Amino acid sequence: MFKISILLFCVLGVLCLTQEEADEPGEDDTKDDLSVLECPPFLLKNATPLSPCICHEGLDDDAIFIECNGLLAPKQLKQITMKLGRRRIDALEIKESNLPHLIRQLLGGNAIETIFMRNNSINSVDPTAFAGSENLAQRIDLSANNIQDFKFEMFNQFSELTVLNLGENKLTKITSAGQIQNLHVLYLYMNKIETIEPGAFNLLEGLEYLDLRWNDLKQLPLGALTVPSPRWQLRIRNNELPTLEGAFQGGVVPFLVEASYNSITQLKEEVYRPVLEGAMTEGAQLYLEDYRLIGQSWHEKKKRPRRLVTKEQKKSSQHRFN
Repeated sequence: MFKISILLFCVLGVLCLTQEEADEPGEDDTKDDLSVLECPPFLLKNATPLSPCICHEGLDDDAIFIECNGLLAPKQLKQITMKLGRRRIDALEIKESNLPHLIRQLLGGNAIETIFMRNNSINSVDPTAFAGSENLAQRIDLSANNIQDFKFEMFNQFSELTVLNLGENKLTKITSAGQIQNLHVLYLYMNKIETIEPGAFNLLEGLEYLDLRWNDLKQLPLGALTVPSPRWQLRIRNNELPTLEGAFQGGVVPFLVEASYNSITQLKEEVYRPVLEGAMTEGAQLYLEDYRLIGQSWHEKKKRPRRLVTKEQKKSSQHRFN
């Protein structure tokens, strides 16, 4: 009986110890608060000490919005986001900060729906900087920075991302725009893009709007603007392109082409007939303002489609995709 009691005591002791060990949190354990829609106390306006990031709540359906100004370094931002405990954030706006390198796990694994990071002196982006937002992020704005090289593939797993803005950076070459499943709008305006590789956009099946305005494009190789989407718009004004011949090879011709202020002097039938035919049947549009077309083009032999706009016509209002 004595031996049985000791054995029972030992068994219970081991079991209790094992249970305590199981309850002890490990170094890698984290707590997710994705359902929490409240601002953390340390980011409130009256918090002490005052943080460069302020959280606003109750703006719309219990949404929380975090606004950061004047961050001195990426590590300062990471220290703040790591303290959030992996929660859901409706919008994060960072501006006028010194963030030359968006470092690994910069946003602390938090799930963020809208990310605005304009004008923060960003030069490079670590592929894991936005980790945690793969299933929530819908819009990411990195415009007005100093990015020279960008790995679009970092967003391939972002299933809800529909708008990506990389305008006003220093990109010079687009090799591949990745395979972002639901990306609808890609802004690349006002960069220094000189080269677009064939097939750079051919995996963006949901693309509806491609903005390449105000770049340094002088020529486009075959298939440079191949897009598989059944209906999409191209804005490529203010470059130095003499033609778009072959650019859409293997893809769908956009229903709207805004190519004003390039170097186009002739409309080749094989290039522009699909657009002009669409203008008469499906409301497609071709904008070619400020052109001096040389000689009689094939399209002048027939009645000019109402939606072909050139300099001699009255300047029309142009739709802007927001």
